[in-house]
Amino acid sequence: MTFNLLTRLSFRAFTLTLLVASGLLASCSSSTIYAPFKPTRIVVFGDSFSFASTTVAYTVNDSSTNNWASQIAANYGVSSIVNNAAANALLSAVQTQVNTFGSAYQAGDMVIINAGYRDIINDAAAGTNNATSNGTAYANLVRTMVANGAKHIAVANVYDLSKTPATLIGTTTATNLATQNGNNRGLLVAAFNDALKSNLGSATLSYIGDNVRLVDTEGYLNLVRAAPNSYSFVDTTTVVCTLTGSTVGLGAGQVDSSQCAAANATGGTALTYDTTNAYNNYVFADAVYPTPAFHRSWGTYAYNQLIARW
Repeated sequence: MTFNLLTRLSFRAFTLTLLVASGLLASCSSSTIYAPFKPTRIVVFGDSFSFASTTVAYTVNDSSTNNWASQIAANYGVSSIVNNAAANALLSAVQTQVNTFGSAYQAGDMVIINAGYRDIINDAAAGTNNATSNGTAYANLVRTMVANGAKHIAVANVYDLSKTPATLIGTTTATNLATQNGNNRGLLVAAFNDALKSNLGSATLSYIGDNVRLVDTEGYLNLVRAAPNSYSFVDTTTVVCTLTGSTVGLGAGQVDSSQCAAANATGGTALTYDTTNAYNNYVFADAVYPTPAFHRSWGTYAYNQLIARW
């Protein structure tokens, strides 16, 4: 009886100690618990990869959410999107977008920016290499955005154009895009992305200060190419749009997704995942820019990186 009583008393004392300690820990940690950032507006800067008007984007122009910035907005539940991106914008044009916007950022803005695709394609067409200087300029542009008051910035790098259908069209541009460095990465893309990262203060894709998150488009396409079925794709090399034009930057007579609607996008026989719109089983709408399904998939992946950051 004495043993049992002592045991009960000891157990109660131990329990009380745990409760007190737990209360102290909760009290101490309460100052480090923050509510997640919930944007009220999405502000977009960029080139054809982010450009989306009410009727035209560089993808299959159907009635779906077919742009990664729009997908991020949808994931956040935000309806207000200010899209400053322009078709075929060079980095210099993206700089103008940012400078024109100035310091009009709001506290609830999630700012999304991409740049570099057309600059890299133009380098490949001319046989030049300005990728390192352009990547550095891109990083400096992001610094300008921070100085102008942007608090939450998602910075997208460029996916590896040496691993896109653009390298299969048999032109000088294609040959130069396909040229790789020693790490099996496209030479121009590697120089651009590495300069962007290093000049933002990080050799890897990690958090940059309090205001910036690099979202790794290059890494994501590599994941999809390595295991397309895991991401609900069956093909990473076929172009699904059929109409041609010259605005993609690969020369006249090439498939141009800005001309593409669901009616002139083919899905072949690849009906494994999306039997209604077969083209969404593919990654690329034209030789450079992706299908709506890839935009949605990438947008959700980027969103998950952003909510992990803020």
